[in-house]
Amino acid sequence: MLDELQAAPDGQGKTAALGSVGVGASFFLRLFMDYLNMPTSRITNGVILVFALVVTLLIRLYYSKLNKQNISKIVDVTQLETEKLVIRPTSILYFFKFTIYYVFF
Repeated sequence: MLDELQAAPDGQGKTAALGSVGVGASFFLRLFMDYLNMPTSRITNGVILVFALVVTLLIRLYYSKLNKQNISKIVDVTQLETEKLVIRPTSILYFFKFTIYYVFF
C-alpha cells in the first residue's frame, strides 16, 4: 500500500508556479498601491480583512476536500487500522521548557 502512495503525483510544480505568480503580482500591486495611496476607514479595513480571511478559509477547505478525494482514490481510509499514540515527555521540565518556547518564540 505504501508503494501506491509514493507513486501518486504530488503536484508541487503547480503549487510552485502559483506561488511564483503570486510573488510577481505582489510586486506590481505594490506599485499600483503606491499610485493609489488613499486613506481608508477602520470599517473598510475590517471588511477587507474579513473578506480575505473568509476567502483563505474557503480555499483551505477546498484543498482539504480535494486532497481527501485524491487519497480516497488510492486507499480506502475508513478501512485502515487506527491506533492511539500517546507521547509523553520524559520529565515535566521538558514540558515547561517547550511550552515557554512555544509561547514566547
